[in-house]
Amino acid sequence: MRRSQMVPKALRCKSSRAGYGTALRHLRSRVNRDQLWFEGMTIMKLRISRTASAVALLASCLAVAPLSAQQSSPPAEQAPDSGSMEPSPVTVNPSSPEEQAAREAANARQLEMSNAQLQQNAANQAEYDARRSSYESQMKLYENTVESRARAEAEYAQIKQLYDAIHAQWEADVAACNAGNRKRCAQTPPPMPQ
Repeated sequence: MRRSQMVPKALRCKSSRAGYGTALRHLRSRVNRDQLWFEGMTIMKLRISRTASAVALLASCLAVAPLSAQQSSPPAEQAPDSGSMEPSPVTVNPSSPEEQAAREAANARQLEMSNAQLQQNAANQAEYDARRSSYESQMKLYENTVESRARAEAEYAQIKQLYDAIHAQWEADVAACNAGNRKRCAQTPPPMPQ
């Protein structure tokens, strides 16, 4: 008995191929799709509501923070700026001679190190410039060599083509001469003077 005959005609799915699908199976797949869609929508709504609540909480925290900062009073230790032009306490109470000598020695060391670094940088730059100009001159020499070789190869190709044409003509003349055409035979050279 065929499989399509086992299912009653009333339950067979008309859209199924060769009667293998049933209306029940078709209905079950439709329910599964609808259920999956509903579950997906529910999960998406939960995610949206969580995100919205997190954004609302963050916005309320940001709104409250400036208000609390404005309500605090300035610290009592800071005196308001009077705008006076009096010298600062550092210039009023200069440092001891030992501190000043140590500061000047540190400044002198820093100046020496800075000058040494500048000299090293200048030497490095000069070496770089020399290497770069050497490289550029080598590249020009190479380019000239490549161009010269290309010209020489072109001249050689022309000369070889001319030689091949002359050689082919000579072979044809020899073959014609051997065949009996005396006009194409090479002339005997005149005798050498003694």
